Amino acid sequence: MSARVPNTTGSPRVPNKQGRIANLVRFRTDDWEAVEAYVSAHGLKKQEYYDRACEAFLSSHEQNEPIQYALTPIGNGYRAINVYLLPEDHDSLRKIADDTQIAIGRVVATAVLHLIQPPAE
Repeated sequence: MSARVPNTTGSPRVPNKQGRIANLVRFRTDDWEAVEAYVSAHGLKKQEYYDRACEAFLSSHEQNEPIQYALTPIGNGYRAINVYLLPEDHDSLRKIADDTQIAIGRVVATAVLHLIQPPAE
């Protein structure tokens, strides 16, 4: 039986076979292309990139560095991507979403983009 991770919508998030939690996130097309370019340039798998980006984002958040959250893209200029996170990372991002009242998808998008975005000022 899979462990269930609750979310604020009331429907449980079930880890996949690798034990990761999926979150469907909309990225601006050019942001997603930048992620793919970074992954390719650094010889990473996307999963490795997600883990590193989340660690960096959570570290910045813990140090109270200013964070500019990614906006929800509208129109046709976006890509919907399933991001697979470790349960503890998803839980940490969910707590930030709950504390800031920002949608979990925007918090996940911001975390994923953290390595390719310049820091907020």
